[in-house]
Amino acid sequence: MESRLKGIFKQGRKGDSVFLADAPWPGAVESPRNSRILIVDGDPSVVAATRGLLQGAGYELFEALTGEDGVRLAREVHPDLVLMDTDLPGMSGSDAVKTLKSDPELSEIFVVGFTNPLSPEERSGGRDIGADGYMSLPASTQRSISQVDSFLRQKKTGDALRASEELFSSSFEMAPIGMALVAPNGRCLKVNQALCELLGRSQAELLCLTFQEITHPQDWAVDRTNMKRLIAGEIRSYQVEKRYFHRDGHVIYTLLNVSFVRDAMGDPFHFIVHVQDISESKRTRDELLESLREVCQFKMALDEHAIVAVTDPQGKITYANDRFCAVCNYSRSELLGKDHRIVNSGYHSKSFFRELWKTIIKGQVWHGEIRNRAKDGSIYWVDTTIVPFLDPQGAPREYMAIHTDITARKQIEEELRSNTAFLKAQLDATAEGITAVDEQGRITLQNLRALEMFDIPKEVVETKLAIDQLNWFLNLVKDPKGFLERLAWVEKYPQEVIRDEIELKDGRILDRYSAPVSGQDGTRYGRIWTVRDITERKRTEQRAEEALKKEVVLRREIHHRVKNNLQIIISLLYLQSTKVRDTIALSLLKESQMRVRSIALVHEMLYQRDDLTSISFKDYVWHLTADLFLAYRISQSTIKLRISSDGIYLGLNSAIPFGIILTELITNALKYAFPSQRTGAIEVALLHASPSTLTLTVRDNGVGLPSDLDLKSSCTMGISLVTDLSRQLGGSVQFRADPEGCGTTVEITLPAASL
Repeated sequence: MESRLKGIFKQGRKGDSVFLADAPWPGAVESPRNSRILIVDGDPSVVAATRGLLQGAGYELFEALTGEDGVRLAREVHPDLVLMDTDLPGMSGSDAVKTLKSDPELSEIFVVGFTNPLSPEERSGGRDIGADGYMSLPASTQRSISQVDSFLRQKKTGDALRASEELFSSSFEMAPIGMALVAPNGRCLKVNQALCELLGRSQAELLCLTFQEITHPQDWAVDRTNMKRLIAGEIRSYQVEKRYFHRDGHVIYTLLNVSFVRDAMGDPFHFIVHVQDISESKRTRDELLESLREVCQFKMALDEHAIVAVTDPQGKITYANDRFCAVCNYSRSELLGKDHRIVNSGYHSKSFFRELWKTIIKGQVWHGEIRNRAKDGSIYWVDTTIVPFLDPQGAPREYMAIHTDITARKQIEEELRSNTAFLKAQLDATAEGITAVDEQGRITLQNLRALEMFDIPKEVVETKLAIDQLNWFLNLVKDPKGFLERLAWVEKYPQEVIRDEIELKDGRILDRYSAPVSGQDGTRYGRIWTVRDITERKRTEQRAEEALKKEVVLRREIHHRVKNNLQIIISLLYLQSTKVRDTIALSLLKESQMRVRSIALVHEMLYQRDDLTSISFKDYVWHLTADLFLAYRISQSTIKLRISSDGIYLGLNSAIPFGIILTELITNALKYAFPSQRTGAIEVALLHASPSTLTLTVRDNGVGLPSDLDLKSSCTMGISLVTDLSRQLGGSVQFRADPEGCGTTVEITLPAASL
């Protein structure tokens, strides 16, 4: 060994020594001093010589002459660098290195083969023993120190690289988000546990897949474009939202961060991919976006419907929507920065607004109706809700006022109040007691007359319940059972209208009327009851009825007596006729007898009727002609009688003139129209010529009027009676003979009011 050491020094002096990797480590970096160096060599002189070369450089040196001592001492001092001779007594240098490298606590020690190789084969001897490098002893101290410093730098660099690799590996594996190293072809090179859990796959599965195979198809294009730009060097990294498929098929939303690593030559090496699960945050974001859309829609709907203003804590308007501007006639620029006093109408008191502010300053919602004045002076009403928006400390930071224009409603309410006041006054002024009851049995309206009529106690009135007033009313009626039965009928048939009379215990009689109150669509709102005190009317009716009965008896008696008296006259005329031999006088007596008979027949028919004021024209003619046929001994089989009437009745004042007229005309037809037992017919008709005009027609089909008869100059009593009585009834007479001499027609036109 000594000869070898001398040879080494000799070579060093010539300047052709071989250093680490055949070249010295650059000395640009400051030499690592205070490092621990263990020298292991079986030759003490070599150890001493090496110590002499290195001890002045500030290293802390340790020495061992055997492999066993070197391993023991390494475990004790943990040196930074071990200079290990390859040829040691006992444990060889190779075994010593293996022992050190197999110990986890010593495996990171940098071991250098300490020899003097003279050939390439000998130069590799250091590596043959498993060392990290080799070192030939140089001829100078500077070179020895330079070599040792180079090894120490390598060791520290290796330590740093290992620490960096361990840190990266630890960070990679322990990262809370998914991480992967991906080859340029998309194949996974390495994946962490977080990514496996995120995708629901094992590491072995993912290493057999490309990222494209687990990517949502719609995201392929963006991903491919960005990776091409990374490889081309256009960008250094990119971030994008991306969807992956979980093993069970559902979609995972992720935030992808990708960077690219190149090797020492600048060629593509691999992608570093960070995958963060944003499914929950995306769901939250989507929900927030949906909420925002809903809020925007609500705002749009609110702006369409309501008048909206926002103010700061001092009440200055910071926002006014279009409807606010439209209703108050101010532009938005005129409103912003002002407070609501710009539309104050002066209607409300100062205390009203003080209470409003007192409420909202406390953070409470205020609701009420406000009367405002627009820019043009017009008045408008708003139904207002003011909502305070609070800061984190609970103090109002702004107020939102939501108004609904209720001007039309207030106008209707005012009209309703006015109409209600008039209606109540009218109801209270009526003689009827009026009560309105809704479908739930509540009294919605009741006038003063109803309360006064039944003297309802105040406590019963205040309940506004129909059942309470009903119980009170049952104490007043004479027949409570019948009253309740009637109410039960109304409940069974709620759409029916009823009217009846109720007798009270105090003797009063009430006229009760009840009808349902329904809308146009048939909806029932309740029922209205009206009650009128008809006690006096009933008593008056009773007295009138009794008086009428007396009057009827009296009139009937009068008609009976008049008829009897006329019958006496008829009898007297008949007795007188039995004494007369002159045919003319006899005829006159008979005609007079028939005229009186027509008058008596009126009273006889009135006496027989319940109605003592009128008689049927048709019945009267039948009775009258029957007497005339009998008096002149004419059979109705010889002369037919036809009577037509529109159901007309004759009053007492018109029946007697009608009777005399008909007696004259029918008698004349019976006497002269059908001589020598000639057959024929007589027609009597009383018909409406118009709504206000009647025509009385007496027509026969006999021989007709004599050709030399001048009716205008004729002064017979019969014609005079017919003419005068027709005028008395307001009518006119027309006598008309048939041109061929086959009958006579008499028409009397008179007003319908004359009957």
